[in-house]
Amino acid sequence: MTRGIIVDSTARLTQQDIEELSAHCVVRTVDLTVRVGEEDRPDSDWTPQEVCDGLRNGQRVSTSMPEPHAFTQALEELTSAGVDNVLILTLSGALSGTAESARTAAASSPIPAEVVDSLTLSAGLLGAVRVAAHTSGVELGAAAKEVEQWCQGNTRVAFIPESLDWLRAGGRIGAASALLGKTLSIVPVLGLADGRVVARTKVRTRSKAVAKLADFVKDSCELLGGHGPVDIVVVHSEQDIDNANVAARDLVDAVAEVVDSLGAKVQARVETRVASTVVTGHVGPGTVGVFVQSRPGG
Repeated sequence: MTRGIIVDSTARLTQQDIEELSAHCVVRTVDLTVRVGEEDRPDSDWTPQEVCDGLRNGQRVSTSMPEPHAFTQALEELTSAGVDNVLILTLSGALSGTAESARTAAASSPIPAEVVDSLTLSAGLLGAVRVAAHTSGVELGAAAKEVEQWCQGNTRVAFIPESLDWLRAGGRIGAASALLGKTLSIVPVLGLADGRVVARTKVRTRSKAVAKLADFVKDSCELLGGHGPVDIVVVHSEQDIDNANVAARDLVDAVAEVVDSLGAKVQARVETRVASTVVTGHVGPGTVGVFVQSRPGG
């Protein structure tokens, strides 16, 4: 049985990811659209630097979900490639209508297709794809349930924005919270709960916020690591880690210290990734975050 997987572009799959996944399944990506000023392009056609520069220069940045026909086209491609069934994984439905577009397409798919709302995005969504790839020998409905359960309990995220203005502009956080952060110089540590942006805690400085992220990593590793190896992914919004802000580089160092302190208690793999331009368009430049996930396949 050959499984196809469709994932939206916020997972930001690299060529290396696709090559690794191809050992288990056939993958297709469907782009969201990003508008910077008056120019629309697919998510994957923008560089992180272009979107960050646009935001810093005062240009309006907005995003839009894929239409159902984009998923239909991907389903037709996978059918032609000879797959037997398809799992479609999307970013949180509380943040985008992408899952609904996928469901519309799946309803008329020429082969069996199930849609999973990952309740997350970025590296969290990538982790869900890795889980899905390891279900290639599992019946489709059971595989979808397995991925859903992993998304609900085995991936955790926390992040700190450079400014709350972009989240407020996109309706992802209330105006009152954004104002509080400005007037009292409070730096919020945010996360996701049931697919929605929530405040985890608030501190006075970015350095203290990075320390809170490190504590979050330690707690998450201890929570998830008892069930097997974990993956830790530091995510930032700039072009690469060398051009990221001090908070991103400090977090990489802090995570390394956490992993060292855990020693043999937790088997952890650490990597650094850049957020998709869709995500950056909402959280803004200078954002840094971390995902801690149980590793699919052990």
